[in-house]
Amino acid sequence: TDVKSEIQKRYTKMNTALGNKNVVGAFEYYDPNFTGISVSGQIIGLGSAKQVATQIIQTAKSISITTTISTLSLKDSTANLKTKTHAVLTIIDPGTKKLNKLEIDDVSEDTWVKGATGWLWKYSKTLISTTKVNGKRTQ
Repeated sequence: TDVKSEIQKRYTKMNTALGNKNVVGAFEYYDPNFTGISVSGQIIGLGSAKQVATQIIQTAKSISITTTISTLSLKDSTANLKTKTHAVLTIIDPGTKKLNKLEIDDVSEDTWVKGATGWLWKYSKTLISTTKVNGKRTQ
C-alpha cells in the first residue's frame, strides 16, 4: 500500500478506538516522543495527551472522529502531512446533567516517521481550530 493510505488507515483505526472509548487503541500509532502543539502554542507530550483523552472518554456519552489527509510529502522515512479532523462529541454537563453536542474542526500539520513497527505519529501542530457547542461557535 502507498504511504498516504497506510497512514490514513492508522488515523481511522485510532479514531475508531477513541469512539469505542479504548485509550490504548487510540494511541496505538503514537511515537513515544510524540509532541503536539495547540493553536495557542501550548506543547503537550504523549502522557498529557493520554490524560486528556481519558478525561474526554469519562465525560463523553459518544465520540465520533474523522481525520482526512489533505496533502502528504515524503522524504526518506518521514512523512509530512496536512490533515483535517472533524469530531462530534456528546458530553454530559457535570453541573446541569444535560447533554451537550460539541463539534471540533481542526487543521493540522502532522509528521509521521517510519520505524520497525511501521508508521508512527511523531508531531502535530494545530493551525486552525473551531469549536461549536450545541451549534454555537465558541471561538
